[in-house]
Formats: sequence, structure tokens, C-alpha cells
Amino acid sequence: MRASLGLSTLVLLAAPVLAQKAPILPGMWETAVTITSVDMPNAPPAVAKMMRGHKTVVKHCVTSKDVAMGPREMLKSSPSCHFTRYSMTGGRFSSEMVCGQNGAKVTSRSNGNFTPVSFTATGSSEMSGPQSMRMTTSVSGRRVGDCR
Repeated sequence: MRASLGLSTLVLLAAPVLAQKAPILPGMWETAVTITSVDMPNAPPAVAKMMRGHKTVVKHCVTSKDVAMGPREMLKSSPSCHFTRYSMTGGRFSSEMVCGQNGAKVTSRSNGNFTPVSFTATGSSEMSGPQSMRMTTSVSGRRVGDCR
């Protein structure tokens, strides 16, 4: 579940930046997500402690086609998600997305800054359901070259 939520959070926080029609550049992007806080009321404290500070780094090829599609089209691969708020102007972005995941509801929010070759953001996710959880993250991404 942790890996699934972590990857989902990464995609939800990065997709608005990586897929925006302009002004980002296509190419190989490296994204790092660090979990800054975790609150899991029904889990042993050691689980939250283990997650806190965990950093995930992934590389993803963003093609010209991806850039042209925009974030909403990219997210159609996850039909259970929809934006409830989305803004990306003047080098700043802010979003809120709600997803259904394994019988739970996940609400993710992000706010940050972007340039054509980098972005930084803070994010928060809340999951309701049998295993409720709150998590905050710091995210950074940068274009590291051309796709291979």
C-alpha cells in the first residue's frame, strides 16, 4: 500500500508540471519526492517513522506528444481521479485532485513553482477509509537531458 500511495502521490504532484502544454520542455525529467510527515492513526508508530524522510527518485521521458496533451489528458490513464482545483500560470501552480483507490478516497493538494526545466512543490495527501492516513511531501523535478 505504501508503494502504491507513494507512486500515486508522485504522479499526482508531478503530472500538472510535467504535462503542461507550455512552457516546459520535453525530455528526460528526474523527480524526487520526500515524505516530510506521516500520520497513520491505525498503524504502529514504527510504520510512520519508517516512512518519514523516505525519498523516491524517478526518471520519466516527457515527449512532445505528452507536453501537447496537457495534464488532464495524461491522467485519463487513472479514471478514478479528477481535479477539483487546478491553476498553472505565471510560474506558479496549485492543484487539488480526488481519487478513489482500493475502496478509499485520496485527496491530494500541491502548490509550487515551475520553469521550463525545473519545478519545486509541497504537497499533502489525505486518505480516508479503513486505513486513514495524512502525509505531506516536498517535491522537486528537473529536466536532465534528452530522452534515451
